[in-house]
Amino acid sequence: MCRASLGLYAALIVFASVATLRSGKCSIDERPNLGNDSQAVPPGAATPQPADGTQRIDPATVVLRWAPVANAISHRLFFGPADPPVFREEMTRVRYEPGPLASGTAYFWRIDELTASGIIVGRTWRFTTAGMAGQVTVPAVSWAQCMDQPEGWYATPEAVRIAEDVLLYQRRTGGWPKNIDMAVPLSPDGRQRLAEEKPQTDSTLDNGATTTQIRFLTRVSAASKQERFRPAITSGLRYLLEAQYPNGGWPQYYPLRDDYSRQITFNDDAMVHVLELLKEVAQARPPFGFIGQPMQAGAAKAVDRGVQLILKAQIRVKGKLTAWCAQHDAVTLEPCKARAYEMPSLSGRESVSIILFLMAIERPTTEVVRAIESAVEWFRSVAIKGSRLVRKSDPATPRGFDYELIADPSAPSIWARFYDIATNRPMYVGRDGVIKERLADIEYERRTGYTYLGPFASDLLNKDYPAWKKRLAAGAVSTPYITVRRRE
Repeated sequence: MCRASLGLYAALIVFASVATLRSGKCSIDERPNLGNDSQAVPPGAATPQPADGTQRIDPATVVLRWAPVANAISHRLFFGPADPPVFREEMTRVRYEPGPLASGTAYFWRIDELTASGIIVGRTWRFTTAGMAGQVTVPAVSWAQCMDQPEGWYATPEAVRIAEDVLLYQRRTGGWPKNIDMAVPLSPDGRQRLAEEKPQTDSTLDNGATTTQIRFLTRVSAASKQERFRPAITSGLRYLLEAQYPNGGWPQYYPLRDDYSRQITFNDDAMVHVLELLKEVAQARPPFGFIGQPMQAGAAKAVDRGVQLILKAQIRVKGKLTAWCAQHDAVTLEPCKARAYEMPSLSGRESVSIILFLMAIERPTTEVVRAIESAVEWFRSVAIKGSRLVRKSDPATPRGFDYELIADPSAPSIWARFYDIATNRPMYVGRDGVIKERLADIEYERRTGYTYLGPFASDLLNKDYPAWKKRLAAGAVSTPYITVRRRE
């Protein structure tokens, strides 16, 4: 085949793949594995502009460009003033305008290429913006940091500026898309692009999307005393109420898609984040005091239905209540599969968040207490003892490190993210969808890019549960509100 024909063939593959992604028929994360380890890994994105190591670039005119791999379906951009850089956006274009940057600051960026064969992790590049001699620049707050600032910060011009941009990202559905650093200043082209994207139906609850935007806008509105943000907040809350299934669960995306995202989603604490937020709304806790009584009542009903769903979905094995799966069938409530590496299982991670939410219920019923006690007992029974998860530096690997589970009798208990429902054995599954018994058997990209093991239930068993038991024994069951701890 001639070179021109090869180029046309590659272009057709990219076009068809991008069309499939945009149709919503598959998830951008539902990708094949990287193939046999003996196969050569193709080179990733190349020819960065600005070139790696470039200094004194005008911070107002930076445009990132790169040469993609020939068969790239899409490009995942990581960018920011820290190394490693944070994920910003998945795109099909090969240029990115970050908007005005800080002066005298080093920035890092990387492009991971999604191909039909898997993800090709790129190199990290660096450039430095121009600045006055001796100038010290404080990096701007990223979207990941926006909910962790001092209270007074939410009244600052910077917080208001970010809130104004968050309004632009809101879809007509009332929700927001995910995996975008909404704190990055928008260029005029970026604002125009967002205006054109308003009708898109990519609103989601995944990765903290929508619930985080509602919380952020509410804090800025209260601190800055600007009521102009309230319509967007109310629209977002209506979106959450509309997205709930009659049985009390929430899907990952709404409007619904024809894939696993239709399932009831505990994964990454999506449903628990919604329940936490609506509970605050129902009780008119600051800064949600401005929410009217009709929506408060709707939020209260939604929370009640959500709690009942949680109790019904708790997995029973041989007549004994255990924990929950990361996702449950929207009709039968049976544990079910999501992405290729997320099999029906007992979740050692998401179940912790569910328990914390249940422990925050004022005046818990007998059913709620039973659910908590049973799940805690299950966590104690499946703790992994005598092993430690270590991160090893390895310059020869694409990301410069690797994870290994080693024997260590002195190591504190850890838990697997997935447990076999029938046997309680830890499950490790890569993009090939095949269950493995060892973390080392998972391909490198998933082993270093997904959380399979961790001290998930440590604080629950050692701090939260004992404190809850004391309150329960004393009859002081009106507990302080517990916000689910953020997880990587």
